[in-house]
Amino acid sequence: MKIRTKPRSTERTIDSSESDLHQDRTVRAIHLALLITTAIGTLFVLHLARHVATSEAIVTPWPLLPHGILGAIIALFLCTLLLVFTRAPSFILAISTALSVASITTVVPLIYRLGVGFDGFLHRASEQLLLTSGALHPKPPYYIGQYVFVDWLVRAWHIPLFWADTLLVPLSAALLPCVFALIPGSTRWKIPVFALLLPLSVFIASTPQSFGYILGLCAVILAIAAQTRRIHPLCVWSCAAWSLAIHPLAGLPFLGCVISLEALQRTNDWRHWSVLSSIFATACSIPAAFVLFGLQAPGRLVWHLDHWLQPDTWNISLFTWQPPASVTSIWTDWTQLLIFIFPLVLILLSIIAIWKDARCRQTWILITLTAAGLVLAAEILAISCDFPFLISYERGDYLNRFLLIAALLLVLPACEGLGRIVNACLKRDAWSIMAFLFLLGGAQAAHAYVSLPYHDEAHAEHGWSVSAADVEAARWINQNAHGQPYTVLANQSVSAAAISLYGFQRYAGDVFYYPVPTGGPLYQLFLRVVGDDGSRKTICQAATLGQSSSVYVVIDAYWWQAKTVNAELASIADATQRIQQGKDIIYRFTCP
Repeated sequence: MKIRTKPRSTERTIDSSESDLHQDRTVRAIHLALLITTAIGTLFVLHLARHVATSEAIVTPWPLLPHGILGAIIALFLCTLLLVFTRAPSFILAISTALSVASITTVVPLIYRLGVGFDGFLHRASEQLLLTSGALHPKPPYYIGQYVFVDWLVRAWHIPLFWADTLLVPLSAALLPCVFALIPGSTRWKIPVFALLLPLSVFIASTPQSFGYILGLCAVILAIAAQTRRIHPLCVWSCAAWSLAIHPLAGLPFLGCVISLEALQRTNDWRHWSVLSSIFATACSIPAAFVLFGLQAPGRLVWHLDHWLQPDTWNISLFTWQPPASVTSIWTDWTQLLIFIFPLVLILLSIIAIWKDARCRQTWILITLTAAGLVLAAEILAISCDFPFLISYERGDYLNRFLLIAALLLVLPACEGLGRIVNACLKRDAWSIMAFLFLLGGAQAAHAYVSLPYHDEAHAEHGWSVSAADVEAARWINQNAHGQPYTVLANQSVSAAAISLYGFQRYAGDVFYYPVPTGGPLYQLFLRVVGDDGSRKTICQAATLGQSSSVYVVIDAYWWQAKTVNAELASIADATQRIQQGKDIIYRFTCP
């Protein structure tokens, strides 16, 4: 009788298959555990932020947050790096990176109970008007692109308007890594470092401009991914068109970049005349838009073409690069150093991507040239154009928006370049790996710190938040007026509080009855009153502008020289009212 036995090779094959299957299940369990850890860590950070939420006037949220929150943010980032170590799929890396971004962008909306900044109150008042009346004619009209989207979220998903508006941009920014994961690349390290290089400070508050940045960047990412993936052109062009509709100055560069990428896809040569002409047109679109704006609104822009002939022009231009001031804090020195070298790092990493990534080399060259064209356009406008309708300290920031768009574009090739550097460094010995991970963790901590409003030895933050005292002051003024027209001189926090309560209640011609800090006449009067001209005559000029006999002046306790200003106003006011033990002081004046 013969007994048949299985060949040893077959037994080894079965054992090997079972071993591979067991190993595969173990790796998947590790991926799931790391992803769950990242999700729990993100919820922990957001819980800490919500726990210390305040309605007091603050200039930065960092004193309220526990010291360990930066460690938690670093841990989230390192969990994403561990997912790359264990060869996690791209979609898991994208989700983990999105959670890492959300742990930074959503902190401020959760801490500021009443809202962030000043513009958000204007936009929410407009969205509330659209929601209740069903019609709105905003100024400027293109803001309707965001208002309609928020209105749809509220109506379709029954989300409270405050949260639909406040979290729109922070959560949309958190979804950018998921879109970025569609871009082909030879290394998956580019996905987690996306959270490290993306400038997040612009995405902590919901404004049409920030929302336009997100949609425009999505359009560029989808256009790059469409070169190797099946992505419907409608997705690309709808994002680009939507970005343009929400904010033309934000959407124009992204739309021009998408057109250049489409030309590159047809010609497969960045030196082709159609590609180069698209890049040139993208750079020229910004100055052209300002020229068109100046023709439609005479006096809003002032051109100084003769500045090009002055020898000191280039010494005060955007190319002037000042090193950080010397301070004594190691942490402050570290954060300021990273801010200082960030533009140079983006450029160097983009060059590395062009050098090493043969598959997307022409795409990275195109994006780098487009970013360089935007920087040059911003330089031309900085030298040749002035914006008298803006407050003096906002005029430089107005042009820095185009430098920000250039940085957002450079982030795409820079992530590929940094991903290759990380991949190369982590192939060395254990000590080199630990040192490099420590450097990346420190960079992520500094990145999170400067993404939120911060105030330290090297940077003075002046953006005080709207407080409960501001809301109470606006409510008291409205009740004290007894239905009669009145005009208010106050800072932007009190104005924002009034808008949140009463919307756009009254205009006297083109003058809003509260100061709007965009260089308007009422705000200029307020600066004079709290400056060196706090006379009754100056205050009564507000009554003429606001077409009312009653003028209220509100001084916040944190205002510069508040004690001196309060003493002067108390001596000439008809009545005085203290709000919340002097956090806000209201002075009433009756003018003929």
